[in-house]
Amino acid sequence: DVEGEDVRTSPELIVPGVISLSAGPELHCSEAIAVSSSKSTCIVSTILLVHRL
Repeated sequence: DVEGEDVRTSPELIVPGVISLSAGPELHCSEAIAVSSSKSTCIVSTILLVHRL
């Protein structure tokens, strides 16, 4: 659902942005964040699972 993901765009953009900063300054750019945001659902799910374990 593209529309479903669109609604969650704002909160999801924050997480990949933080990940980019943690990974390195070279990743901190609009394109990197945009690409990461499309994968953020998978990234967030993985992080939540790891933290719970």
